[in-house]
Amino acid sequence: MTDERELRRLQSIFDRLARLYPPDFRRLLGADMRGEFTRRSRELLHHRGRGRAYCFALETYVGVIFGAGRERLAQWHRRRRIHSERARRRKREGIMNDRLQDLGYGLRLLSKSKAFSALAIATLGLGIGVNTTIFSLISTLFLADLPVTDPDRFVFLWGTNERAGETRTGLSLPEVAELRESAVSFEGVSLALPETFLLTEGEEARHVTAFRVTDNLFDVWGVGTILGRGFLPGDDRPGADPVALLSHGFWQRRFASDPGVVGRTLLLDGRPSTVVGVVSKAMEFGDISNIDVWVPLGMELSTQSREERPAFTQARLSPGVSVAEAQNELTALAAGLAESHPESEGWNFRVSPLSDELMNESDRTLSAVIVIAVSFVLLIACANVANMLMARSAGRSREIALRLALGAGRGRILTQFATEAFLLSLGGALAGLALARGLLDLLVHITSERQWIYRAAEIDWSVLSFTFTISVVTPLFFALLPALRASRPDLVSSLREGARAGTGRVTLRSRGFLVTAQVAMALSLMIVTGLLAHRVDDMKTDDLGFDPSNVLALSLELPSDYETEEKTRRFYDELLSRARETPGVVEASLANPVPLTSRGTRRNFQIEGRALDEREESPSAYFFTASPGFFSVLSVPLLGGRDFAPTDDATSPPVAILGRTAAERYFEGESALGKRIRLSSSSGADRWVRIVGIAGDIVHLDDQMPRVPQIYFPFEQSPLAEMALLVRANNDPGALVGPLRQQVQSLEPRETVESARTLDDMRSEIFASSDAIIALFLVFAGFALVMASMGIYGVMSYAVSQRERELGIRMALGADRRRVLRMVLVQGARLVVLGAGVGLVGATLLSRLLSAAVPGGDLTHSGVYVAVTFVLLLVALVANWAPARRATRVDPIATLRAE
Repeated sequence: MTDERELRRLQSIFDRLARLYPPDFRRLLGADMRGEFTRRSRELLHHRGRGRAYCFALETYVGVIFGAGRERLAQWHRRRRIHSERARRRKREGIMNDRLQDLGYGLRLLSKSKAFSALAIATLGLGIGVNTTIFSLISTLFLADLPVTDPDRFVFLWGTNERAGETRTGLSLPEVAELRESAVSFEGVSLALPETFLLTEGEEARHVTAFRVTDNLFDVWGVGTILGRGFLPGDDRPGADPVALLSHGFWQRRFASDPGVVGRTLLLDGRPSTVVGVVSKAMEFGDISNIDVWVPLGMELSTQSREERPAFTQARLSPGVSVAEAQNELTALAAGLAESHPESEGWNFRVSPLSDELMNESDRTLSAVIVIAVSFVLLIACANVANMLMARSAGRSREIALRLALGAGRGRILTQFATEAFLLSLGGALAGLALARGLLDLLVHITSERQWIYRAAEIDWSVLSFTFTISVVTPLFFALLPALRASRPDLVSSLREGARAGTGRVTLRSRGFLVTAQVAMALSLMIVTGLLAHRVDDMKTDDLGFDPSNVLALSLELPSDYETEEKTRRFYDELLSRARETPGVVEASLANPVPLTSRGTRRNFQIEGRALDEREESPSAYFFTASPGFFSVLSVPLLGGRDFAPTDDATSPPVAILGRTAAERYFEGESALGKRIRLSSSSGADRWVRIVGIAGDIVHLDDQMPRVPQIYFPFEQSPLAEMALLVRANNDPGALVGPLRQQVQSLEPRETVESARTLDDMRSEIFASSDAIIALFLVFAGFALVMASMGIYGVMSYAVSQRERELGIRMALGADRRRVLRMVLVQGARLVVLGAGVGLVGATLLSRLLSAAVPGGDLTHSGVYVAVTFVLLLVALVANWAPARRATRVDPIATLRAE
């Protein structure tokens, strides 16, 4: 009985302590806990005594107290977490609702101000559009997928000769062979030789562009085939079975993407070649995109001429080898070659990383200037829209004051303005994408589809991402200042005066600063554009040394079965005779290469009776092959001696005509006429050639060395299968293409004219890239001028509207209208003159930066500075005149009545 009473006492204490637990916990586990406590306590009372039972009860009570505390704390944390989640959800929903309200309100406001919205979107669209255009071009250069694995290890190899002024030319084939054998810095060395084949299929024949390559070229590049296989080791050896690879584009155009083309036999210059594969599309970029067919080299490199340097050479660095280490090895190798081979004296190798080939220092400088220019365009657009927003915010001062007075925070006002700015920027981005597409098409049109970068540029996902980023970032530039100004109005005056509020010197000063910046950037862009245009115009009017007008060039290459020189002579002699009899032809001649397309092949020669010092440079020049009448067709002046004559044939003593630069450089102080020179190495080796004439130089516009030593040899004494027929027409040379093609076909049905272009077209092609760049800058400069004039007009109109009372009182007190007009004009002139001063400094800095990227050196031209500045000041005066005239028409009576 005593034990039961003690048990009830212990249970009573337990029940009171258990109430510390949360109700939910007691409902779930309270009965179980009480039952277990009762069972254990009864057992201890019965078997172990009261002392042990009370110890157990005390331990249990302490556990209950701490357990109840932990459970209460956990419940509090759960409730707090739930409350926080609900609060965050309500906040998110509130923020989302606020943003949706801001979007809806912004759309309604912008839709009500259609003229303002359209002008702002158009302005931003121009700025974003030109930036998108430039980014698409730059991304084509830097972000395009090139068929190169480990591009950091991929390099190009070029020949250099400081004494000869050569900084970037091909290698000779024996040099490539020695590099492949001896250079340990490279994992592989490959080369490609440009070639043109006559592809014959049935009765149809056409020329195709090709590369003769080593069998490891695609391994060095890291590109594969999409059909068939690539070249196997040994395919490039003499006597190997003739095989060919088709480029992806040629496979699509000529064979309609037929997979059955693999295994077919093509007749290339009459030689059957088996198609073994189709090269991946990734290989089509830059000038390589023009290649139709790839064939193995098919020759022994070490036995070829060291004088000719036609090899386009690529290499892959060995793992762990740097470009500098490879350069050091090749410099040492070049020194060894110069000792063992006199033809290699003075020549060195240059290792050029892929990044330098994609864009050299001049290209990087030009790109930097263009990026600065397009940034100016965007900033001018932002400044103009900022001015528009500041003017618009002055009319909304009552609305903003009401919202602030009713409890809206400043952040809420800033968010509303930012939302409206983002909507404008998003509209500008859409307009900018359309403009970018149009500008890219314009660039392709200006360059006649000959510049691969303009053809390859496209609006892809990277460009879209860039445009979207601009549309998000741009509002920070044009909306921040207006939003800050609008969010801090004078509430009392704003609520009392409404639209008249928000005026003041601070607002006007802010807008004046923006206009000054616009004028400065506009003048800088206009001057740089003028300097570029002036430089290119000078280059176009530079004396070429010949007259390209009305001259047509037809490029020909005879099939390979014209194995004898006599057969080649007969074909071209008959073609010349027929061409001269064609109606409309004034004169005709043969040439290789065609002027403006190539400088020719540079080779060394020896002057009779002149011994060279060991440190003296061997005479060298660029060789041309020409027929009688060449100088007459091109109107190249003969400065001495005679032209080639029909008697200068294979049976007569060899003769040559020197260019003016060659005569002055190698025969200084004496006449070159009658002197003899001996050609080294192949063609003409051990033959002494007599100089019979001195001709003017033919200038090469696409070269850093426009005037180079030149030597001309008569076609009859040096016949080539690849020649160009040059004809001077008495009218339109394009009309002669059809008749001359027929003459070629009648003489050789298998021969097709590879190309038929006028020299004027070739000249225009040389300047196509420059014209495209100038067109871009003209767009930039025109936009900047229009935006600056709009900014001046807007600021002065705003200033006049804010000073109507003052001007009315002045005129009521006797101020002359001319004085008021002069006062307003002077106020606007201060902004323009300050901006022009800053712009002149900016233009000078940009022109100096751009001089490094433009042939011809310094771009400074005082006439351009004066003319462009005058145009800007004139436009600024016109933009300032209308607000000034309006100021003189303020009615003083109405002003006094209002006061």
